[in-house]
Formats: sequence, structure tokens, C-alpha cells
Amino acid sequence: MKISKVFLRTKDLSKGRQTLYLDFYPPIPHPDTGKPTRREFPGLYIYRRPRTAEEAQHNKETKALAERIRAQRQLDIQAAQAGQVPAARLNADFIAWFAAQAQGRAGRASTRESWQTALAHLQRFWPAGIPFREMNKGQAEAFRAYLENSGLAHNSQSHYFAKFRAGLKQAYKAGYLPNDITGQFDAIPLEETRKSFVTLEELQALAKTECIRPELKAAF
Repeated sequence: MKISKVFLRTKDLSKGRQTLYLDFYPPIPHPDTGKPTRREFPGLYIYRRPRTAEEAQHNKETKALAERIRAQRQLDIQAAQAGQVPAARLNADFIAWFAAQAQGRAGRASTRESWQTALAHLQRFWPAGIPFREMNKGQAEAFRAYLENSGLAHNSQSHYFAKFRAGLKQAYKAGYLPNDITGQFDAIPLEETRKSFVTLEELQALAKTECIRPELKAAF
């Protein structure tokens, strides 16, 4: 596999400024979406033609900072392509990362709401957050026990824990976890729900029952 190289580039902006950005070639997987990406903008700007000593010093210091970021990204890429998770990702907060995933979730409103509710329970269980390096089987099982003792309906527990597991799988694919730990602990199985139906005899009894609100009886 060819190791991606990281180059420092500039792009002209208005008012005589330039933005500094990183150019990856070949492209690398985006840390959040997993899709190939060529660019990263760290939010650093320089003057295209510095006019004062202050502007020249600003350019010097900003370029030096950008070069340190470029060098670190190169080390991160080499570590990832060697099967290692970069330290910066291991130290990142899983809860903040999960929140970004929940925020950008597409699909039905009920699915997005389920992700947001799962996030609320993660934040309640880990109020100070938890770095990826500390996420393991024991932590996952502790969160499962929290859900099982939360008073939530059983299938709600199952749905929220499933979102947590999905987040862990996505984090592994995005290069934040060295292993897919979801195979080390069980999901919370869904319980079959029973729906009761009105029998013909009950329906006939309802039809014969007097009601002070005809529209309510008609609705039934």
C-alpha cells in the first residue's frame, strides 16, 4: 500500500490573505465519514504580501505552526497505515465524537431521535466524557447495566444500546479504535411485543353501549 504524503498548500482569499491547508495524496479516509478526502483546513491564515513587521512575524509563526501540524498528520497517517491508531485519536472523546455522528444522522425522524436519546444516556453515564483509549468490553458492559437498571422499557434499552454499538463500529472503521470491540459483548435482545385486538363480540357490545359523546363512539 502506498503511504499518503501530506503537503502544505495555500489558497488565495479576499483582502490580501491566504489560507493554509493540508493536501493528502493519495487521498485518506475522512475521520468521520470514512470517505476519501484530499484536503484539511486547520483554520490558519497568512498575508499574501506582508506590509509590516508584525504581518511578516505573523506569517513566520503561522507557517511554523502549520508545518508542525503537517508533520503530525504525516506521522498519524503512517501509524494508521501500519495498523496503529494515532495517539491524538485514542485521546479524543468518544462522547463528543458520538454527538457529531448523531447530529449528522440521516434517515427517518424516529431514527435520528433514537440516536439523540442514546447520546443523552451516554452523556448521563459518562458526564466528563471518555477517551477512545479507555473504551473496552468492561466499559461497554457497565453502560449496558446502566440501561438495564434505568427503568426504561426493555425495547428502549435495546434500541439505545444498539446505537451505542453502531457508534463503536463506526469509530473502528474511522480509525479511532484499534479493534472492533462489539464482538466482545452481547447486545440487548428485543422482546416480542403483543398487540391486543377487539373481538367481534366486544365490538358489538361497544356498538350497543350508550355514550354521551357520539363522535368518540364513532371514532372507536
